[in-house]
Amino acid sequence: MDEPFDEDVYAFAYDDDEEVALQFRLNLGVTDDNWGIEFGLGYDISAADPFGDTPSHGGEGDLFVYNAHGWMSFVDLVTVRAGLIDPAAWAVGGWIDDNVDAGFGIRAEIMPMEGLNVGAMFSYPLAAATDDDYNTYGTIGGFFQEIAFGFTYAQEDFFELTAALKLNSNEVIDPLTYESDQEMNIKLLAGFGFYGVENLSLYAGLSMTTDMGYLIDPLTGEFEDELSHDPDDGKPLILIGLNAGYDVTPELWAGLEIGFTLWDGLKMIEFYPEVSYQVNEEISVGAGIPFAMAENNPIDEDFEFAKVGLDLWAQYTVGNAFAKIGYGFMNYMEDFGDCLDHYIQLTFGFSF
Repeated sequence: MDEPFDEDVYAFAYDDDEEVALQFRLNLGVTDDNWGIEFGLGYDISAADPFGDTPSHGGEGDLFVYNAHGWMSFVDLVTVRAGLIDPAAWAVGGWIDDNVDAGFGIRAEIMPMEGLNVGAMFSYPLAAATDDDYNTYGTIGGFFQEIAFGFTYAQEDFFELTAALKLNSNEVIDPLTYESDQEMNIKLLAGFGFYGVENLSLYAGLSMTTDMGYLIDPLTGEFEDELSHDPDDGKPLILIGLNAGYDVTPELWAGLEIGFTLWDGLKMIEFYPEVSYQVNEEISVGAGIPFAMAENNPIDEDFEFAKVGLDLWAQYTVGNAFAKIGYGFMNYMEDFGDCLDHYIQLTFGFSF
């Protein structure tokens, strides 16, 4: 859900399929001309598990820090940030809505001209983890687990262009021999938005994530020519997103979001047409129709899946506070049977 305000303190609550019943964010900062310190604290209370036996699965609180870093600018050209960094500098929006440069590490941004931002981020996870395949975080060049490079160029009310690349190292441990290999994963993001036609906005995004199967030297970070031992490596996950919006009148807006997912034979397409109408200064209403279909699950080539639903909402806003109510349903049509799911969404927010 989009955050309603950009001020330092805000809160909102909702009950929907995002699995969070209450969410609170507190943003604090100290800023001078050429340096600053930023801090962000969050608190979430989980919603009830819709597939659980009773609603008692919800209500567990989670207090966490999502932003804690300092930054410094040099001659209005370079900005360096260090710590737990949020938000990203080279994010791709629209249906993709992803980035490669938010997290714990060091990020350098170079801004040689208005609208242009290029740079790199060197990061390492706060807590290394081992997954079910005995894979753990490795390092690039002996220290950093991820290296990201980003570029964005924008001209106000005309266009924006974003490209980003992340190299991620994993140490893969064979569960039988306990021998380890360093494998390189690559993630590519690209986005282009066009706003040069009055009342019209267009955005296209691309995400590709893959384990390319290359081995790297954990000390030098150099690529090796050998392929990974895992025969399933090298199958990219490709996401393609298209967004369009048009202001039909000053009060009426219409939009369409399309998403494509491709991976190892899996093909999935998602549509979301929506409209919103500003009744007056305080009240707005909207509706959307989510639809998706998929086939060729890698585990089951005969797999077929589809879903279609309806979202309705109304919002009341006064000053820096708002209240929103929504209702929707989703009909899931799968090989093992159909399932109809309803939800009621209650949202409130304030900022100061």
